[in-house]
Amino acid sequence: MDTPVPLVVLADRDRLHEGLVAAALADLGYEVLTARTAWELQHVVTTRNVDVLLVDLALFGSSVTFLNGVLDAHRPLLVVLMLALGTGLTPDVARTSGFDACFSKIVDTKRLDRFLRDHLPLSRRPPRRQANESR
Repeated sequence: MDTPVPLVVLADRDRLHEGLVAAALADLGYEVLTARTAWELQHVVTTRNVDVLLVDLALFGSSVTFLNGVLDAHRPLLVVLMLALGTGLTPDVARTSGFDACFSKIVDTKRLDRFLRDHLPLSRRPPRRQANESR
């Protein structure tokens, strides 16, 4: 029987960064979808069994209140915030604002993978891949 693959929805304003993170997470065994707007995010979260949302708040601008409403309705997914340096938002402030974690851009995908493996239910973790194993 196949192990379920955790679904990560990546919403990033920086398309290059989004592509790099998506490829790295896919290589680590995650299924990755992208959302370009709050409305796309809402659609994915309401129609798929999403495990993790990796989001750049700059993408949503004034839609942050909308984003929070969507997320509150679909917990217990993990919500990880990505921040560009110099935004003034600290990881502590992000956590007290309801986010499960905060990573600075450029996201260290190995560190992100460790965080996700530590916080996803055992049944939703991707299988471990060997360093030289290809997809």
